[in-house]
Amino acid sequence: GYDNDITNGVYAGTISGGYGNRLTGGCQGTIGGGRYNCVTTAWSTIAGGCTNTASGYTSFVGGGRVNCATGGYSTASGGYNNKATGSRSAIGGGWINTASGYTATIAGGYTNCSTGNYTSVGGGLVNCATGQQSVVAGGYNNRATSNEAFVGAGYNSTASGIRSVVAGGYNNTASGYTSVVVGGCDNTASGNCSFVGGGKSNTASGYYSSILGGYSNTASSVGGNIHIIGSCITGASTNYTYVNNLCQTGGGISDCRVKNTIQPLEFGLDHIAQLQPVSWCWNGDSTCHKKYGFIAQNVQQAMSCVVTCNKLHRLGPDGTQILNGEEGEPLLEFEKDAVYASYVNAFKELKQENDALKDRVRVIEDILRRHNLI
Repeated sequence: GYDNDITNGVYAGTISGGYGNRLTGGCQGTIGGGRYNCVTTAWSTIAGGCTNTASGYTSFVGGGRVNCATGGYSTASGGYNNKATGSRSAIGGGWINTASGYTATIAGGYTNCSTGNYTSVGGGLVNCATGQQSVVAGGYNNRATSNEAFVGAGYNSTASGIRSVVAGGYNNTASGYTSVVVGGCDNTASGNCSFVGGGKSNTASGYYSSILGGYSNTASSVGGNIHIIGSCITGASTNYTYVNNLCQTGGGISDCRVKNTIQPLEFGLDHIAQLQPVSWCWNGDSTCHKKYGFIAQNVQQAMSCVVTCNKLHRLGPDGTQILNGEEGEPLLEFEKDAVYASYVNAFKELKQENDALKDRVRVIEDILRRHNLI
C-alpha cells in the first residue's frame, strides 16, 4: 500500500494495503485495503472501501463508502454513508441508513432508520422502526413506532399501537393495542384488538371490532365487538354484525338426528302479549343510531328462563358496557330464537280461537236459515 499509517502505541495493528488508511487507537485493529479508511478502537476491522470509519469496540466495516460503525460490536457491511451507531447494531448495505438502537438492524435500502432497541428495517425507502422490537419489512415512508409493532410493506403507513400490524397498502394506521390493518388505503384500526381487512377509508375504533373490507365503513361503538361486511356502513351498536344485501344459501343445519332432549316450547300467546317492542340508543353513542327490539328486563318478566347474565359484558359507571371487565354488574341478554319461535305458538293459538269462532258462526247461520231469517 501507500501512505498508510499505524499510530505509535497501537499494538499488533495491521494494514494490508490500500492508500491513506489509518490505525489510530486500541490494539489488533485491521484494515484490509481501500482508501482513507480509519480504525480508532481495539479489535475493529475495515475490510476495504473508501473513507469508512470503525470507531466502536470490535466494530466492523465490510466496504463501500463513507460508512461508520461507531457502536460497540457494530457492523456496516457496505453501501454508502451508512451509520451503525448503536451497540451491536448492523447495516447490510444501501445508502444513508442509520441503526442507532441496541441490536438494531437495517438490511439495506435508502434513508432508513432503526432507532429502537432490537428493531429491524428490511429495506425500502425512508422507513423507520422506533418502537422496541418493532419491524418495518420494506416499502416507502412506513413507521413502526410502538413496542413490537410491524409494518410489512406499502407506503405512508404507521403501526403505532403495541403489537400492532400493518401488512401493506398505503396511508394505513394501526394504533390500537394488537390492532391489524391487512391492506387497502386510508384505513385505520384504532380500537384495541381491532381489525381492518382492506378496502378504503374504513375505521375500526371500537375494541374487538372488525371491518372485512369495502368502502367508508365505521365501527365505532363504545362497547365494541362490532363487525362490518360491506360498504358505507356505520356500526354503533355493541355485539352486532352489519352486512350489506345479505344473501343466505340454505337455512342452517336443523336435523333432528343431531339433537337431543327435544321438548315442545312452553311459551305462546300470553307470553308474547306481555312483550313491549321499543326503540332505543346505546349509552355512549353520540350519533344516537336507533335500534329496535325488546328490553331484557321486559323479556325476563314474561319468559324468565330465556334471560341470562353475560359475564363478559358488565355495566360501567357511566352506563356503558365494559367488555371482559371484573367490576360492575353483569349485563342481561336473552335467547332471541326463543322469542321468535314463541310467535308460532301464538299464531297457532290465534288460529284455534279463530277456527272455534268460525264453527260458532256456522251453527248460528244454520239456525237463522232454518227460520228463514237470512
